Amino acid sequence: MKDPKHDKGNYYEFGTERQVKKPIFNELDFDAIDNVTYRLINTHDLTTFYDNHPDTINNLITLTNSSLSLAYTSGDLRAQRAVQQALFNLYQSYLAEPLSDACRNQYDPILVQVRNRLERGWLEHERQRYGSLPEDLNPDDFVDQLRDLWRSHQASHHPLFDYLEAEASERQIYYFFKSDSALNLLFFDLVAMTLVGSLPETRGEISRNLWDEIEEVSNEFTHVNLYKDLLSRRGIDLPDDHYSHLYDWRH
Repeated sequence: MKDPKHDKGNYYEFGTERQVKKPIFNELDFDAIDNVTYRLINTHDLTTFYDNHPDTINNLITLTNSSLSLAYTSGDLRAQRAVQQALFNLYQSYLAEPLSDACRNQYDPILVQVRNRLERGWLEHERQRYGSLPEDLNPDDFVDQLRDLWRSHQASHHPLFDYLEAEASERQIYYFFKSDSALNLLFFDLVAMTLVGSLPETRGEISRNLWDEIEEVSNEFTHVNLYKDLLSRRGIDLPDDHYSHLYDWRH
């Protein structure tokens, strides 16, 4: 089995924290779910691995359930971080290079089951935190209601952006560049995925967004390459996980 790309000697740092390299299920500790999903996704022959390790599937489901319990029943922030990183790992497999192990394993039924369990547990927790959708939503006014929501939400005028503009140090601005990498460098792929199965009346707008993202087919000025150029000019190296390891559970 391949080790994570962040493997450094006897350690890897892709998951929740720096951990000693060990067999996938040597210890079913709660913060292993992110590392376990990453290593399984990048296993060259996952079917053979399951055949050679028949307890893996049951152990993986047990680990998934215990991770959810610690994260959302006990409220353990480290477990919440591990669950979110595991979901990130699984979602990344849908954007993997076509000939990679991750691409080949993206629809592995066991990993899909893990993803579904993690999603259900996380989203149920969010529903309990925020309640149900407003009862006055209706199709005729939905666009206006959505606009009112984003205009009134803190995210549209978050104090972080005022701080970055007026007070942040160079080091803090660089940290922000790093933290924004995971989304910015995947945005084209995410927009492209929205085209699949989209309603005919939405395809023109989505296509215009894609055209804008690639700067009308200028490879030099695509938004992804412009962001990479920004990082390069600032001497910021780009790891394979695009700095997602910097995030906490809220991202």
